[in-house]
Amino acid sequence: MRPPYVYGPRNAEQRELLPWARMLSGRPVFVPGDGSTRIQFVDARMLARIVVTACEGRLVPDVYNVGEHTTYSFLEYLHILGHVAEVAPRLAMVTDTSVRPRDYFPFRDAELTLNVNKLAAAGVEEDSVLTKGLADTPAWFRRHGDLTYIPTSQEREWLTSRRR
Repeated sequence: MRPPYVYGPRNAEQRELLPWARMLSGRPVFVPGDGSTRIQFVDARMLARIVVTACEGRLVPDVYNVGEHTTYSFLEYLHILGHVAEVAPRLAMVTDTSVRPRDYFPFRDAELTLNVNKLAAAGVEEDSVLTKGLADTPAWFRRHGDLTYIPTSQEREWLTSRRR
């Protein structure tokens, strides 16, 4: 199984935590470039169901891309996160390419989209919708941790240099 970015409850890589923590604390979310980079997602629960389907022998052994059919730009993704958390995101575009996006943003600034038609052709059609899949994720984060704003090293550096 080859998933794109995984999100949602029980996901070990909690990428949505970073932007939500910034949004909910009134801080800007730093976004690489112009925010048009396209990425794709899969709900952790959907991925788990498909893995179980394969383990139970209900899927012909093969290599499958597993994810939503829809792709999203960074900006679209952040606005969906804001909608789900009921907060208007403040965005700060970072055009300095000498700073690695992963130092301040949860994704690399690289297109990550997959053709997931093979899985559907194999009879497994479990397309989810990001907004719906994220709906219960903030509550899950609050029950299993928190959404506290913790600046990255890069953000601390930017904040320090602005105060001078």
